[in-house]
Amino acid sequence: MKQFAFVALAVVLAALCGPALAQKTFTGTTVNVRAGPGPAYPVVAVVSPGLRISVQGCTADFRWCDVQAGPSRGWMYAGNINYLSDEGATSPLLNWDSQQTGIPVISFGLENYWTQHYRDRPWYRDRGRWAQPGGPPPRGYGRPGYPPGSPAMPYNR
Repeated sequence: MKQFAFVALAVVLAALCGPALAQKTFTGTTVNVRAGPGPAYPVVAVVSPGLRISVQGCTADFRWCDVQAGPSRGWMYAGNINYLSDEGATSPLLNWDSQQTGIPVISFGLENYWTQHYRDRPWYRDRGRWAQPGGPPPRGYGRPGYPPGSPAMPYNR
């Protein structure tokens, strides 16, 4: 019975903490959600300013964060994510760290992440090219719908 009570308490706390964190993070501008932590990865979605997002975790340098933005899951540059502190101050998440926010530091594994989230995307079949060690993903995937080999498109981080 004690084990059940502990599990029930953990579920309630997770439910209370998750939405609170989601409400503290929102987009500061129109921003691309990308398929990986960098500007050369394919664009998954483009979201509007002021959208509440759920940050799943950020890279160790807190520059890129794995987010849930509406129905889209992907990576967003932390300079485009606003964080609301307990004191009411708002500034880009890039100015914060894991200790201050409680947002965990995570790593990115392309094969697992893409298999979990992007199996239905046209660029999924080319994931081996994106995962090449020692080099950035290929250019030309700067915007949704642009085929491989197309010229690099302008992007925001």
